Parts: sequence; C-alpha cells; structure tokens
Amino acid sequence: MAKVLCIYPRQALWSMILPRKGNAGKGDRARKAKECMDKAKQMCRCARYGADEGERPRIENQTDLQTDFGHLTDKLLQLSNLDVAKGVKQFKISSRLAAVLRIQDVGVVVPKQRFFSVNLPPDGKTTKVHDAFASNAPTITKFCDEVEVLASLQKPKKICLLGSDGKEHALMLKPKDDLRKDGRLMELFSMLNRFLKIDPECRRRNLRIPCYAVVPITEDSGLIEWVDNLTTLRTVLGDIYTRMFKMKNPNEMLRPMMKIDQQLTSQPDLKAKMKFYMENLGNRFPPMLHDWYIRQFPEPNAWFAARVNYAHSLAVMSMVGYVVGLGDRHSENVLLDSKSGAIHHVDFNMLFGQGKNLAQPERVPFRLTPNMVDGLGVQGIEGVYRNSCEITMRMMRKKKGSLMNVLDTFVHDPLLEWTKRTEANEMMGEIEAKLSGLDGVQHRTSAKPAHVQTPLSVEGQVTDLIGQATSVKNLCQMYVWWMAWW
Repeated sequence: MAKVLCIYPRQALWSMILPRKGNAGKGDRARKAKECMDKAKQMCRCARYGADEGERPRIENQTDLQTDFGHLTDKLLQLSNLDVAKGVKQFKISSRLAAVLRIQDVGVVVPKQRFFSVNLPPDGKTTKVHDAFASNAPTITKFCDEVEVLASLQKPKKICLLGSDGKEHALMLKPKDDLRKDGRLMELFSMLNRFLKIDPECRRRNLRIPCYAVVPITEDSGLIEWVDNLTTLRTVLGDIYTRMFKMKNPNEMLRPMMKIDQQLTSQPDLKAKMKFYMENLGNRFPPMLHDWYIRQFPEPNAWFAARVNYAHSLAVMSMVGYVVGLGDRHSENVLLDSKSGAIHHVDFNMLFGQGKNLAQPERVPFRLTPNMVDGLGVQGIEGVYRNSCEITMRMMRKKKGSLMNVLDTFVHDPLLEWTKRTEANEMMGEIEAKLSGLDGVQHRTSAKPAHVQTPLSVEGQVTDLIGQATSVKNLCQMYVWWMAWW
C-alpha cells in the first residue's frame, strides 16, 4: 500500500481517509494507516533517484500533499456534520464555515468513479511504463460557496468542487449513514464491469453496471459522487398517476394505502389475498412507465435507444442483484436516467438475502413489477431483456471462480454483522449454487439429494427467476411501501 501511495498518491490517498479518520483517529487501524503514509513519504524521497520509470513517484513532495489532504478531509467532515436548521434548503459556506474556502489547490483527483478506474495495460506492453490512471484527471482547486441541503431525514448536502479542468464537480456529503458497504459493493461492480467488457457478447451490447464513487470518511459519514439527470421511480410514476387520476399530488393518491394493506393482510388465505391485491391495487394502477419514455424521448431514434438502454441496465442488475442477494429495491432506490433512459440503483445496505429475514420477508429475487415490464415495450420480458439476462448470467457462470474469490472476502467483513460464522459460509454456498444453476432446484424436483440434482441451464434459470419476480403470488405478499403494484 505504501508503494501505491508513493506512485499514485492523487488517487490512493482517498482510500486512506477511513482508516485515519474512522474511530476518531484512534486504534490499530489509524496507527497502521499513519505508518503506511509515513513509509510512502520515505519511499518517495528514496525513489527520486535510480527508480524505474514506471515506479517513480508522481508527486515530488508527498509530505505537503498529505498535509493538504489532511486539512481537506477535516473540513469535509466538519461540513458534513454541520447542523442545518429545519426548512433551510441552501446556505453559503462563507457564512457558516468560512475556513473551508481557504482549502485550495489540493493535488488529489476529484473523487469520481471515472478518475478512480484503473486502466490495464494492453497485451505486449510492459507495466513499468504504463500509467494505470487517466493522465488528465482533474485535481481539486477549491470549494464552491453554494451548498444545497437535500430533503431527507439525514439532511445530506450537495457541494461542488472546482477542478483543475475549470469545471464544477458535484458531490453529496452524507452524514449519519454508514457508506462502507456501498463502497465495497461498488468495488465488486467495477470488477464485474471489467468482466462484462471482456466478454464479446456483453461488449457488443454495451452491458454494464452504472457505478459512482463512494468514499467513506468515518463509520457514519462519507462522500458520494453526484450523478446528474436521475429521478426516482416513485417520483416518475407518482407524477404520471397524479395526472391520470387528476389529483393535486401523489400523497393524496397514496394516503389510503395503509388501510388497504391492513385489509390485504387480514385475508384468510393466499388465494383470497391474491384476488384482493389484483382488485384493489394491481388493476387500480395500470402499468404506465411507457408514458415517461414517450414524453422524455419524443424523437423516435432517441426513444428506441433509451428503451434498449433501459432493458440492458435492468437485465444486468436483475441478474447481479439476484446473485449477491440485493434487497430493499423499493421505488426510491431505483432511479431513471433522463438522458440515457438507463436504470440506476442506490442504497446497498441489504445484501446476501437479508431481505428474507425482515418482519415481512421479501419474496422476489429482484424488482420486475408490472411497470418495470411495461417500460420494456411491446415485447415485455421477451427479446432484449431476456437475452441480456441470459448473457449476463452466462458470463457470471464462466467467471464463477473469480467472483467467489472476491465475494469470499465479505465472509470475513465485520460490516455484514453475521450472527455466526456458519451463516456466512451458508450464504457463500447459496451464491455458488446460484452460479451453478442449482439454487432452489431441490424444491422443484423429486427427493434426490442436493449433490445429485441436475442444474438448470442458463435459459431455464432465467425463466424461473423472471417467473418468481413477476408472480402475483409473491408480489401480493411484499411490504406495502415496497409498492409492488408500481
């Protein structure tokens, strides 16, 4: 790590924030992080002379860089924890925390995913002369004065940093939220994107997982890259149904939902519950996501490209989310890109099937509600979506060994709070079964033991998963505010 800090300090220093600032900067992790950074300084002094070209430090004076970076992270933490009065939607840093504006010309890259992405050397090129990161990545020049306070319980703040490229780069400072798990999953998604890029069929369709930078500062605060042009699925559908039912706002339409849910829960059996669900929810809200695409992309070519992007991104995250057991995919954790039409996901706190352990367990492997299907067009789940699901699953099966090696690190991760070690090992067994086509096979076949079951083909596995995700039997048992009817 010290060598990486010595050669690539502009990027690597961001990964040292949590060990240095976490747990109030105390403990073994903080001590070891400081030792690592001190060693990087020493290595830089020694490496100026006689080092190979690829191993020479990118920054001559790392002592000054580390000092400036320390001041930057201190101010980011102060700004994140700054109390904001109720009702305040924006404020100026100069009036609340003027010292932040004195932080200028810090030689680290702006924390965005594309500036953290590693470029592997092409075949035949020696790694000693290869630059792993983009040479034109902008560094931080200064803070912009305006701060926007977002309307949520934790009151996250949208800030802007002026980069050395002359552009403003937006970030979200999120207090009172542990972002370490999100950061780990983004690393996994970045690796999966490399696999998708290598696979010819995936590359031809440009299949990928939208990623964004996540930088935990402490155990309960951090930085998230701001992605423009995103709108939550709940907002999109709420606006559509508000116009349809000629109501003042979506809340007026959703107000009776708790009463309906109580009636749904009180149904005597599953068959009655399914009937009540369809009569009072399923048929009441006809699928209308197609309307958003028509309004957002009125030009035919743009509309077609947006629908293809939607199908591809939905398929990839359906399969990846199923494998890693990603839950809590309610309508505010799924967002639509108003420029590309693609799906983005946020909030990855519920991993490895934890949704099945809720008071009202999640029944579906991923979100594929009637509106999600409606967004796919006249073919629905057939065509582009199903084909992309099969290609993604086939790629993950091929890369099963690499995926299992990466996911195995989560077994030892204290962030996941396993109740016991056997639970973690069982979960890894479930993931391996998913990547082998054996997940749930014993429930659909005869009384053969699990080790002699015939695995499902990729096509069979995808068909089974789509069936589970769209089943009214499963959707009617979901938690009310997961909003399965949307």
